[in-house]
Amino acid sequence: MRKIAVIVPCFNETTRLDVISYQQFIFDNSNFYFYFVDDGSSDNTYEFLINNFGHLECCQILTSGSNVGKGRVIQYALNSINLQSYCYFSFIDADLDIPLNQLISLQSNLVLAPRNSLALSYRSQKKMGNVNLLRKIGSSVIKKIAKNIIGFKTPLRDTQCGCKMFDSQLAFLFQEEFLSSWLFDIELILRFKCSDKFVRSNILEVPLLRLNSNSGSSNINITTVPKLIMDIYKINRWYK
Repeated sequence: MRKIAVIVPCFNETTRLDVISYQQFIFDNSNFYFYFVDDGSSDNTYEFLINNFGHLECCQILTSGSNVGKGRVIQYALNSINLQSYCYFSFIDADLDIPLNQLISLQSNLVLAPRNSLALSYRSQKKMGNVNLLRKIGSSVIKKIAKNIIGFKTPLRDTQCGCKMFDSQLAFLFQEEFLSSWLFDIELILRFKCSDKFVRSNILEVPLLRLNSNSGSSNINITTVPKLIMDIYKINRWYK
């Protein structure tokens, strides 16, 4: 049975985390091992995770100590995991905007792929139906920017969807600190493109099975736009 490590970055999740959905998935899929990482929450997320998942053999609770952002949390978790025990590693957003069954879909695609492959979930316009207008606009703009920066002849459909899975041999993509906490997904693709393991066909695009109805919020607002613009500039300059 192929073992998969799943990293779940968590920030102030005591009222949002769907414990029952996680526990049911864990009980039904024994080859998935979950690493919940408290990213310096200001509530009792760490204790909440310990109480609900700490007793489960296939779960481990970690803490970054301070709020460092999703990209660095994933890096921190990977440094704590013995990846030699796993065929693949993945990450998914804690609030389950993307259902856990998407992990099974990603795994099913990777099993049929060559080594050194990665699987990206992508959202269709139909799946974005419940998402608010600002988030739709932001997603569309970032998609166009990513297309230009990455420069593939066949563009990726979606770089920012929060559920991805990697062959364990690609952990080196996370070794260096990311320039952007917002757009580190684009950096991952660029790092893969620049590596000696790069094969364009090894980037698999897997349609999102469902986007849950609570997917209406967005972290993008008028105050974050200048930071996004600066991050785009830094990424474009660094990876040229």
